[in-house]
Amino acid sequence: YLQLGAEAAQAGEPTLAAAERVVRDWLATHRIDAGALVLDNGSGLSRRERVSPALLAGVLRAGQAGAQAPELLGTLPIAGVDGTLSRRLKDSPAAGHARLKTGTLRDAVGLAGFVPDASGKPWVFVALLNHPEAAHKGRPVLDALVDWVAGQR
Repeated sequence: YLQLGAEAAQAGEPTLAAAERVVRDWLATHRIDAGALVLDNGSGLSRRERVSPALLAGVLRAGQAGAQAPELLGTLPIAGVDGTLSRRLKDSPAAGHARLKTGTLRDAVGLAGFVPDASGKPWVFVALLNHPEAAHKGRPVLDALVDWVAGQR
């Protein structure tokens, strides 16, 4: 995020402001409503940052349609196979097929990516849970939702 801002900054423009400008311009170019977006340092680990599920789904749709779609998919762990999903969804219809990024903070969990349904059609998937017990009780809920999507025809 800081590198993006450093490269895009105009004379006298702060790095963080330039990075936010570039991100918001990209979202506008892809007709993604950025009204719910709150950026802080771009890491996704800030307690101040905010993103709506709809905005995140728009980013995934744009990425899916973009020239770097194969690279995007390659960065996402495969359900039940590798990365942060290696021990999750092993017995799911999504195992070996769904590609999802996990997210965990105290009081928040999420999954976002692509889940193919039973006929192979990829669904953009975004689910975010904010609750004091989200880390403990939320993962099974998210996994059940992935199972449901993967079983659709």
